[in-house]
Amino acid sequence: METLLKQNRSPGGNLHHVAEGHSSGSGYTNPPPFQVQNVKLDFPRFDGSEVLQWIFKAEQFFDYYNTPDAQRITISAIHMEKEVIPWFQMTNRATPFHSWIDFTRALELEFGSSPYECSRSQLFKLTQVTSVHDYYTHFTALANPVQGVTSEALIDCFVGGFKPDIQRDVIAQALTTLICCVSLAKLNEEKYTSKNQALAPPLPLSTSTNKHCLLPIH
Repeated sequence: METLLKQNRSPGGNLHHVAEGHSSGSGYTNPPPFQVQNVKLDFPRFDGSEVLQWIFKAEQFFDYYNTPDAQRITISAIHMEKEVIPWFQMTNRATPFHSWIDFTRALELEFGSSPYECSRSQLFKLTQVTSVHDYYTHFTALANPVQGVTSEALIDCFVGGFKPDIQRDVIAQALTTLICCVSLAKLNEEKYTSKNQALAPPLPLSTSTNKHCLLPIH
């Protein structure tokens, strides 16, 4: 954080700033400056779950504050929880981590998915079972660690897993982005859901009879 503030200081020691409401000759009013010192980001804690997501968040934090590589492991260690703490202590004592890359590789091996679990094969076998939203969420989670697959192949795989009615409508549009495919799929899902509700047979009337209303026959 201090590094960023130093970079934003002028030779005279004052932060560069543009006066709020300052107008140029064209009549355009400049917006107030972005104040870095007013932004505070919380570093994510790590308990051993979702290791790839944690690494991504940690690296975004370090890039934002321009954190040196030597300090990244220390900051990460402070925010460890549960079984991650004894793992780090034992591993770092036996073979100290000398770089962030070495540290994240060790994290992935220890807390990531098993090497026998192939995300790519699971991705290609995935099909829509419930809603489009649930299918898309599961698909992106599996596709994230997969490398070497083109965007066209991912789209074909994604569309191929839709339910037949939705799949037919999405294929007909020949869409080229994943977000367009899921947006169209959600629209068609609403259409087919409304249609099925309209065609649903009415509920049968209750055949139970109130015995107290029966009159005796003489």
